[in-house]
Amino acid sequence: MLTLVVAMSMTVAFTVDKPASAATYEVAKFDVPGGNGFGGATISYPKGITGQVGAAAISPGFTENRGALAWLAQVLAEQGFAVINIDTNSLFDSPGSRGDQLLAALKYLTGSSQIKSLVNPDKLAVLGHSMGGGGSLDAAKKFPSLKATIPLAPFNIGANYSSVKVPSLVIAGQSDMIAPAGVHAKPFYQQQAGPKAYLEFAGGSHFTPISPNEITGIYTVAWLKRFVNGDTSVDSLLCPAPKDKRLSASLVSCPLP
Repeated sequence: MLTLVVAMSMTVAFTVDKPASAATYEVAKFDVPGGNGFGGATISYPKGITGQVGAAAISPGFTENRGALAWLAQVLAEQGFAVINIDTNSLFDSPGSRGDQLLAALKYLTGSSQIKSLVNPDKLAVLGHSMGGGGSLDAAKKFPSLKATIPLAPFNIGANYSSVKVPSLVIAGQSDMIAPAGVHAKPFYQQQAGPKAYLEFAGGSHFTPISPNEITGIYTVAWLKRFVNGDTSVDSLLCPAPKDKRLSASLVSCPLP
């Protein structure tokens, strides 16, 4: 294992343990306007990488903009993924609308963007916070060929995701008062039929999973490397389920397929 320091644009850094084969890339980025089914976005991608790469679309939550998860977009691009981090059409869009916008963002990234030739259209994932997290699960429900979904403190009242087989990493806060984990994140995890993991921050709020932190950074990268890239060298990070005093719950459907 090699210890890497991942620096983020917010001048925050954390240490991530990854296999020695993992590379860290310089990141290029550019903005795109709205009008493509979402409300504008920043696209980040690794410079100097050989061959096509996997990609992820990220949605913010209710009343948030793309800045909420800009740090995570940076981390993923540094680790070899193309990322389209969107603003939604309005700050108040429903989870279902956010799911549609995530899929529209992936369509734009792979079909129209200036880096379309860099992105492997068969290696795509979605992420989101709060209503964007519910949206990421809605996207996985509508588009089962996605390789991974990562809902962060997901919110979607009355939703059922029992038909979702897309590998899903759900990250929640134990003390979330906006989307209580026992009403949203935990049942969403339990309902799903595919490979899945559930990590819950001890005492964490609705916003803990999207603050710059090691847990979200490490396991988001590992989940995407495993299920988007098919990199089994990260299995030891995921199975057995991680034990960390910062987590009040840690569940993984081991062994991974």
